[in-house]
Amino acid sequence: MAKASNKTYFAVLDIGSSKIVCLNIEIDCLGAAKVIGVGHQLAKGIGNDGVIADVKALEESVISAVSMAEKAAGYDIENILVNFSGNKLRSKYQEIEIDISGGEVTDKDVERINELAFDNYTNHDVEVVQVVPINYAIDGINGISNPRYMCGKKLVAQLNLVALAQSALHNLLNCLARCHLNVSGILPSSYASALAVLSYEEMQNGVTVFDIGEGNTNLAIFHEGKMIYTASFPFAGKLLTRDIQQIFSLSRSDAERVKALYGSVFFDGTSNSRDTIDLFDMIRADESSSSQYIQKHKLSEIIYERSQEIFSYLHKFLQNDRDAKYAYQKAYGNIVLTGGGANLLGIAELVKDIFGVRTRIAKPKEIAGMPDEHKDAQFSTIYGLVKHGVQQQKNLAGEFKDFSNKRLFLGKLKKFCYYPQVSDFLRKYF
Repeated sequence: MAKASNKTYFAVLDIGSSKIVCLNIEIDCLGAAKVIGVGHQLAKGIGNDGVIADVKALEESVISAVSMAEKAAGYDIENILVNFSGNKLRSKYQEIEIDISGGEVTDKDVERINELAFDNYTNHDVEVVQVVPINYAIDGINGISNPRYMCGKKLVAQLNLVALAQSALHNLLNCLARCHLNVSGILPSSYASALAVLSYEEMQNGVTVFDIGEGNTNLAIFHEGKMIYTASFPFAGKLLTRDIQQIFSLSRSDAERVKALYGSVFFDGTSNSRDTIDLFDMIRADESSSSQYIQKHKLSEIIYERSQEIFSYLHKFLQNDRDAKYAYQKAYGNIVLTGGGANLLGIAELVKDIFGVRTRIAKPKEIAGMPDEHKDAQFSTIYGLVKHGVQQQKNLAGEFKDFSNKRLFLGKLKKFCYYPQVSDFLRKYF
């Protein structure tokens, strides 16, 4: 973060399947955030499942979005908070135990647990990027939410570790390095979106969030104020667009336009089943082409079938996957839909029918300087990154892995100097 007088500045970057958004944020002395620069570009270089398919193409999109935000704000961006999604993103539960030797649990003990989680469960396949403490136990006493200042001999942490494919992470870091950006933090898109749209009560009581994007549907489950499970699935709005494109023989851009303007999960029964959409004014056709018509009820049937397939799969996943089922049953309650796919007419009613719980569509909470076009569910992730950026200097810093150059250097130095063994020895005997 950069500082000038009594104000603080930072930048966030949302890399989605369809768009790249960069925001420059100013925080005043009272902690209120304000958008002072906006950059927006179509996403290039993102392939299926939301993975990077062309680093060079993505680099160009990112540089364009960042440059627009820099120009609007009047200063250069060096450090960035960024999101990540994709079908390799998953939660896994682990327990870590450390010796506190009859002393009082300190902030350093909690930080040590996070460091062990980042180091011990990162391998050549996956990398842990977020450590969420679900519960603690001291000397066999469970149900401790905050172990600080408590005494005992053994501290055990029950953790939700958010991991992603290491190759995908390195490709992202490499792309941002080519853009001359230092990554100050990486957040799962599901977590960021949830921060932007959920209330304090929802996080405490239990809620399931579906962030429906263009290439991925991201899931986050919250209970007692913590994200206890997350996952990303490689299907979302792009499947609906492809169905419309293939069945009605449209280009991808025209199919997307039809879906956005006329798409609905349910056909209005009061309307005539022969009602049609005249595509003459919508499709960029040559002069020799004639008008093309689409029956509205046929369009709704296509969208309904695919949407039902997607959410029926998600419902079965939450019933059959062991870790997901545990989290979903623990936080059983409301469902919140956000992301661009949540704008589809009738989607909340369909999800309510499938899951049998209350469902609502949520948009990001408004902040100063927020453009009118951003007051929409498709911009939830970027404003969740903003909220985290405001909070990261408080109590969330140790929850996310630090990817800054300084942190990476210190990590290598610690391993070289046998830091864990030395730290445990000093903690136990001094």
